[in-house]
Amino acid sequence: MRLFILRHGQASYQAPSDAERELTERGRLETEIIIREHLVQLNHPPVIVSSPYVRAQQTAQIAAEQLGLASQSIEAIKRAPWQELRSESSPERTITRIGEWFEHNPGRDLLCVSHQPLVGQLINILADLIPGRHMMGTSALACLEGEDCLPACMDLLALHQP
Repeated sequence: MRLFILRHGQASYQAPSDAERELTERGRLETEIIIREHLVQLNHPPVIVSSPYVRAQQTAQIAAEQLGLASQSIEAIKRAPWQELRSESSPERTITRIGEWFEHNPGRDLLCVSHQPLVGQLINILADLIPGRHMMGTSALACLEGEDCLPACMDLLALHQP
């Protein structure tokens, strides 16, 4: 199984709350480029899930559009955000949710759109890496692979920065 972790694109600080921050034009462009350069060549696009925060939802929508997913897939991302992908979420709880998803969707790949520090923590825990060594800037994309979605049971195959 493959797990892709995408940090949301660059976001504006002009918003009533952190959850409502929108992507900047640069954030949109960098997300389009990272997806086009590293995911559009996949034979089977991953299922996309996202944090409920606006900037993550916008990033997920760009990814879905770049991957040519149907409009109902884009609507599903909006209708069913994963609370476990918010920046303040527990990495252990998030890993449990991802693992349960893989159990119910064998043979499928998953793309999670989330935030720092969670994205870095997920990579470090799943691939048993030194904390803080692999930083994810905005629009960064990581690819992990393994038999199980458990701590220290996946390999970090790639970490692409825009």
